[in-house]
Amino acid sequence: MIAHFLVGFGLSYIGSLPIGMINVTAANIALQKSTRLAIVFSVGAALVELVQGLVALQFTDYFFDNAWIEQTINYAALPIFVLIAFYYLFSKTDVKPSKNASNKSYFFKGVAVSSLNLLAIPYWIVNGTYWESVGWVKMETWSLVSMSIGIGFGTLALLLCYIFAANRFKEKFKSFAKHSNKVVAVFFFGLAIFQLTRIL
Repeated sequence: MIAHFLVGFGLSYIGSLPIGMINVTAANIALQKSTRLAIVFSVGAALVELVQGLVALQFTDYFFDNAWIEQTINYAALPIFVLIAFYYLFSKTDVKPSKNASNKSYFFKGVAVSSLNLLAIPYWIVNGTYWESVGWVKMETWSLVSMSIGIGFGTLALLLCYIFAANRFKEKFKSFAKHSNKVVAVFFFGLAIFQLTRIL
């Protein structure tokens, strides 16, 4: 079970390394609000990643037998990226510390943003199938639970790295922080364009 935890942790950490929807949002919260709220957001996001990983691994065979599911996910991701881009484009940037901000609201923001990351499911289906084929993963209930917990912790560990990196360079990026919402909006428009090229 420890081996499954480590596999899940490693794959999740590596899979979260590229700049993406969740880690960009976590870094943006750290820049604009506070480390505390960014960590709370990350816990919510990691919890959803854990559940997504468990569902994907548990129903790998079903997903492969129904290819339309992956196609639907790919099509659904496009408008989601566009909507998030417009949200950041028109949202007001507030770089004031949020000492009295609700932990609960940022936890559920993490849950919401991570839930929109539909592409996590195909990622875990492919990885689960591959690592099962080479004998590293067993599709048994407790093994998958252990791996899914590793997935959650791997995601959280990587998000913490993004948060602390944002804080490390916060002084250098003070001017950037004032315009970070616009930068994030451009990033999500880029993701939407990339997704469009994938489904055409």
